[in-house]
Amino acid sequence: MYFSTGSPLWDHLKSYQPQLTVGISLLAFYLFFTPKPLIGESYQTDAVKEHQLSNIRTAIELQQTGMSNASRDRLAESIATTSGKYLLDPLLVVAVIQVESRFDHKAVSTAGAQGLMQVQPSVVTALVERGKILPSTKNIKDPRVNVEVGVSYLAYLKDMFGDWKVALTAYNAGPSSVAKKIAAKEKLSFDYAHKVLSTQRELRQQLTWLTNGSLGNLDDEVTG
Repeated sequence: MYFSTGSPLWDHLKSYQPQLTVGISLLAFYLFFTPKPLIGESYQTDAVKEHQLSNIRTAIELQQTGMSNASRDRLAESIATTSGKYLLDPLLVVAVIQVESRFDHKAVSTAGAQGLMQVQPSVVTALVERGKILPSTKNIKDPRVNVEVGVSYLAYLKDMFGDWKVALTAYNAGPSSVAKKIAAKEKLSFDYAHKVLSTQRELRQQLTWLTNGSLGNLDDEVTG
């Protein structure tokens, strides 16, 4: 459609010129100053996640669990997601599982603790009441749910006591017992905590050795 500069339509459009000018200026400002993802940033993030997932899978394999590849991969994914959510070292989670159940998701203790991370049903109730986990997170026989609850509980205890040795002791002996001993200035036994932290340290050393060994083999192939 064509129109002359003196037409009513032209005059009507001119009335919108100030708004259009402001709108274009704001758009230019947004496009220029809004941070853009760096080239390859998304790829790098995915690569970091995959590297971490690979380390968790390897750490599980090192425990000689006898799990199928599919079960191992599902567990590794669960550990990676949940530890990331609560900002915990995934190798610490692997270490707790190894010490608590040796990766037997059907394990039940004489005290009634269940699953991979030996979670007590009372712990689930307490975490739900404190808003730390959703009410739907109750089937602790499910390995994924068990890890979610166990990791949430670990993070909660770390926030409560502020020290990993004390938090791990509370995970094993119960926070009430630990709090009472601290209040009474009684000596705490850190045997359980040392066992978990030692397992975590060994896992990290093994992964480092495997990584360096692989890189060494690659260098030999390149230079050989």
